[in-house]
Amino acid sequence: VLSGDVTRIAGASRYETADKVADEVIRLAGDAYSGDAFVATGANFPDALGASPIAASKITPILLTPKNGMPYLPSKVESVVILGGTGVVTDVTQDAIERELGISEVTRVGGADRFDTAAQVADYGVTQGLHWDGVGIATGQAFPDALSGGAMLGSFDSVLLLTRSDSLVEPVEKRFS
Repeated sequence: VLSGDVTRIAGASRYETADKVADEVIRLAGDAYSGDAFVATGANFPDALGASPIAASKITPILLTPKNGMPYLPSKVESVVILGGTGVVTDVTQDAIERELGISEVTRVGGADRFDTAAQVADYGVTQGLHWDGVGIATGQAFPDALSGGAMLGSFDSVLLLTRSDSLVEPVEKRFS
């Protein structure tokens, strides 16, 4: 039986909800907050899900942005990693973030498609202290499996790869060879 206090975090849109969740992540982290954040498109799920184990492990908010928009940047955010290529988070958005934080504080991790991006995000996670031991593999064609598995993988400091429902994609196979 679940017990304890329950707090609903909600906004009028997915972007407002993500903004409020980011503020709560930073508040809960307190002095342990690193100043880092991820930026992903709010129009689709794979890139944010690929980073979810890292976000959970490293207490890093995922900020959502509309196409050609500027994501909400909480005042304590000092650097961002943009998730995905310019087809999902445009150069217009990257330029706006760079003007706000400085060019040296913005990195992009993106691949040829959602599967390659997730693999590159996993590689990035390993550079941040996560590991391949216990790696999760979920379909990148729907969100529920990766959604439920991402936070769990973060609790184990492991990464997530996305693939097709019926076969392993080349970026996933490459990580296992």
